[in-house]
Amino acid sequence: PGDRMMQHKWWKTHPEDAMPGVDVSIWIDGSMEVTRDDYVENCIAALGNDEWATVKHPHRFCIYPEAEISATLARYSGQPILQQANFYRSIGHPHNWGLHATGSNARRHTDLVLEVSDLWWQECCNWSHQDQLSLPVLFRLKPELKWNYNIPWFQWWYLHPHG
Repeated sequence: PGDRMMQHKWWKTHPEDAMPGVDVSIWIDGSMEVTRDDYVENCIAALGNDEWATVKHPHRFCIYPEAEISATLARYSGQPILQQANFYRSIGHPHNWGLHATGSNARRHTDLVLEVSDLWWQECCNWSHQDQLSLPVLFRLKPELKWNYNIPWFQWWYLHPHG
């Protein structure tokens, strides 16, 4: 992909290519600064026996208000955010199902995680690079995936402002 944001999303959604030959990888967005020396150990502990550990969004618990806010932000200018949300609504994704702050996550490289990661990439390509909208939908559509919200907001890292 040629656009900078989609290049970032490609690596984020392809953990096996970013970290080949490992069982677990940790993603942290470029706007985040790790503030703890034991960040890696904390993320692995947060993963526990699950396949994917994420951060619970600190302000919202639903993709639909997130889409409404995202559609007003310059960083998503030209992205079909509201159409994406309407599509998810049309396929029955419920309100208040959950929302992840996707800047930090830990994943086991299981076949299911790699499948969902690839589907996540496809959603970014088909709709928008606002990946927080698609991840809850994918998690709901793959109920066999074991995930958690065990990575805390703003305790192990600092979030720098991003446009």
